[in-house]
Amino acid sequence: MQIHLNSELKKVDENSTLEQIMQHFGFANKKGIAIALNEVVIPQKKWAETILNENDKLLIITAFQGG
Repeated sequence: MQIHLNSELKKVDENSTLEQIMQHFGFANKKGIAIALNEVVIPQKKWAETILNENDKLLIITAFQGG
């Protein structure tokens, strides 16, 4: 199935969870990450149980320090 990940079309397995997507695209061990699914922020404790659907829109934001 296809999803939109940060405005890019990506193919993923059906019934993928947010947690699986984070692992697949290399975000699993990073800190300071927020995810919006179809413009709704999903708490990290719900990533393992949140299943994606065809054409879902994911926005992954990574916080970083700067000066």
